[in-house]
Amino acid sequence: MCGWRHDFHLHPELGFKEHRTAENVADLLEEFGIQIHRGIGGTGIVGILQSGDGKRSIGLRADMDALPITESGTCEYRSQHDVVSSFSGSSGGDEASGTPSFPPGGLPRHQVASDDPVMFIIGPKTAGAS
Repeated sequence: MCGWRHDFHLHPELGFKEHRTAENVADLLEEFGIQIHRGIGGTGIVGILQSGDGKRSIGLRADMDALPITESGTCEYRSQHDVVSSFSGSSGGDEASGTPSFPPGGLPRHQVASDDPVMFIIGPKTAGAS
């Protein structure tokens, strides 16, 4: 998990331009066996983990847009793009990778406690959206 998160931080993308990020997040969710709907609101993704035939759903939301800020850190996975950084702190997840507080890979089918689907809503841009 650290490897792909570092990759997202290396290659942040501004809002509504998260094409690489969206593709990588969708591919990862598909690897976890999650059904994917792409292009929501442009570059957004909705993943559905269906564990039964429940009628209600549980939704987990994350953002994947970066901010137009120069990153001053020195870590090896620092942004490779000038004036684009993947940190925000405005939500409970990792904005650059579209990762909620816990990753979809941490919810395998056999551990979902109900028959209700779990929806992973990965949005293209929230702060200053227009």
